[in-house]
Amino acid sequence: MQVIAQQVVKMNPDIAGFQEVFVQADRDLLTTTLREAGLPHSRYFPSGLVGSGLLLVSRYPIESDGFIRYAENGRPEAVHHGDWWAGKGLSLSTLRLPDNSLLYVANTHMHARYREGLYRATQLAQARQLIPWAQRVKGTSAPALWLGDWNNKPDNDILTPLITAGGWNLLTADKTAIDHIFGSGDPWQWHVLTHGKVTGMLDPAAKIPWSDHAARWIEVELQKHP
Repeated sequence: MQVIAQQVVKMNPDIAGFQEVFVQADRDLLTTTLREAGLPHSRYFPSGLVGSGLLLVSRYPIESDGFIRYAENGRPEAVHHGDWWAGKGLSLSTLRLPDNSLLYVANTHMHARYREGLYRATQLAQARQLIPWAQRVKGTSAPALWLGDWNNKPDNDILTPLITAGGWNLLTADKTAIDHIFGSGDPWQWHVLTHGKVTGMLDPAAKIPWSDHAARWIEVELQKHP
């Protein structure tokens, strides 16, 4: 967690979303380090027995937030997977930007597949549950970022109906990945200036990474159509 915090500081983001930050001490380390780096606002979303794992840290004030817990979340007897006990879902926050406009920021961690098809029905149910919320945000005409570990490629039959319903655009561009950042908002134009991923090794000799997922990042310019 110390290395992850240091890496995020180097990236100097305005908004950072984390998944699987279940431990209070880890959240404290991240929020304290990033607060000192100019991101003073943070929210964690408790859920289930061990928490959602979702943490949002922002340079901009967080004016409101909520949490949508997935109704289908795996199996309680699959303790080695842990998704049911975590109470996964999607956090949805509103941030006040410097020009006084509002930005929605959503963060999620959908159920993993593990073996092919094992949790396909669960993933379908989770994506279907988010469709009304994506449509509701779309109806506000406000810009929105949808980020997280989706555990699916962006053009498969799990995510495509959700992307279509919400009017989302893939900002991270990598269609082979399962971690994505989407942008939405009909009057708004997302100009991706640059994007990429960050990963590294705690111990190169032992091939121990500092995370089992690469960090996905984007630098964007947001403009409203006249």
